Amino acid sequence: MNLSYNTAHRAVPLFYLIRHAETDLNASRTIQWPHTPLNTQGQWQANRLAAALRDKHIGRIISSDYLRARETAERLSHRTAAPISIDIRLRERHFGTLRGGAWPLSWKQFDSDDFEPPGGESQPNFQNRIKAAWDSLEHQIRQAEHSIAIVTHGLVCRTLAQNHLTWSDQSESPRFSNTSITVIGGAAPWNVIEGPTDDHLKEDYQYATLRTHCP
Repeated sequence: MNLSYNTAHRAVPLFYLIRHAETDLNASRTIQWPHTPLNTQGQWQANRLAAALRDKHIGRIISSDYLRARETAERLSHRTAAPISIDIRLRERHFGTLRGGAWPLSWKQFDSDDFEPPGGESQPNFQNRIKAAWDSLEHQIRQAEHSIAIVTHGLVCRTLAQNHLTWSDQSESPRFSNTSITVIGGAAPWNVIEGPTDDHLKEDYQYATLRTHCP
């Protein structure tokens, strides 16, 4: 399939928004530390992700500097030969002294402008950081000749989905599972073309089936 679609006869690269692969703390629903590595399952997921995107003409990978994101990006870079650049603004939300503890049963406890984790990052500050990261990404994709993969974290993906992306048929908040891929059109308005999907983790997945053009 073609990598990109055309707008006024100009090929427009795509964004691939990717959540990092699994860690032991993901699996145990524990609020993570920056240095948490991928577990065995996560390494397998990252390899499947890389195989699914190996022929999508990705020219650059932009990653959070947290270890789990970097390890995922490195697997993708190995298969695509795309260089990795680090943007610390793509880090997961900082939960301060809550790191190492269990996630609450209800997300509503954290999903409030009034909640600021001790020693951590308030919701407004986190959203402002992600907006600054997105503003930079918008500029970079406009200048890019090839598609860009963004490797980041669940709450970053969720914030981008809520505040910066357009969904044609999304009736509820999307679920960004480990190594989920969201394909985003490379021209404003930033339309989600496909995803988030983790179909590449299915044993019978055919790598050529990931759609990379507008319907």
